[in-house]
Amino acid sequence: MEKLSLVLPETPPYFPWQFVRCAVIGNLGDLLKTRFGKEIDAYNVVIRESGAPIQNYVEYVGKKSTLWLLNRGSAKALDKVVELDEERWEVLIVKTTIHDIMNKMISGSSN
Repeated sequence: MEKLSLVLPETPPYFPWQFVRCAVIGNLGDLLKTRFGKEIDAYNVVIRESGAPIQNYVEYVGKKSTLWLLNRGSAKALDKVVELDEERWEVLIVKTTIHDIMNKMISGSSN
């Protein structure tokens, strides 16, 4: 429990905020057929799925991220798939059924 407290905030980061508009962005290649980056970034909340890269695709998928939904595979390579910005709040939600992977992530965290 001590290690888990190192990675969890003391208070919910977005409580009691309510958001008017929300964009949920997957990792489909079809997003590269459009240039919705500015439109996506205009939403109050942007939820990104599976750690799809955004750095080289900003004009297509935007750069704003509020929540990241990660599966076990994405969480294993967290440093490669998620580009966290230290200047803003971003929340990671990791779905895993294998506890040893989550424990390794927590024990490897410096914060």
